[in-house]
Amino acid sequence: MQVGVSSTTMDNIARSCGISKRTLYELFPDKLTLLTEAMRFSIGKQREKLNELIEKSDNTLNALLSIYSHIRDQVSHTAQVMIDDIRRLYPSLYQEYLNEHFQNNRNFAQILREGQKQGFIRKNADIDVAISGFSIIMLNIKRNNPIAISQFNTKQILDETFITLIRGLASQEGIQIIDKFLEERETTKTE
Repeated sequence: MQVGVSSTTMDNIARSCGISKRTLYELFPDKLTLLTEAMRFSIGKQREKLNELIEKSDNTLNALLSIYSHIRDQVSHTAQVMIDDIRRLYPSLYQEYLNEHFQNNRNFAQILREGQKQGFIRKNADIDVAISGFSIIMLNIKRNNPIAISQFNTKQILDETFITLIRGLASQEGIQIIDKFLEERETTKTE
């Protein structure tokens, strides 16, 4: 996650785990198998965390803001080169990664539709169009697009894109919740 796939060797992994390279190869016959299992494990943990955030939230908008905060923290722990390496070196694994991305978008849309029912998202908001636009931007970042990342870091792009999207979809009541969230985040930053 920190240095990318091509910069990581089975030797490095064995050493950091405190095991022999032979033991590592007994568990994982090759780097692709190890990477696949690690990615699936990470995705499973991510799903658990997101479900926990949804369960703890009193409404869908607060759930989305909690999920956004969690993802924002995750962005700083993942080197962009990792995703690019997976795309370049392991196309089948990258497809699995993309499938997860698209599933996350479907889940995001479902939460937004629930937010419409709760009155936090405008009834006339076209959620499918909004999610598609957001997805295009995030995929460009994940593909290490030099135009998308030349001036800004991933966290900055995520911040502005997500907040603009969610504020644009929000009802007046939803905007108040978002503004309160942003004010609290700013207060926390300055402390």
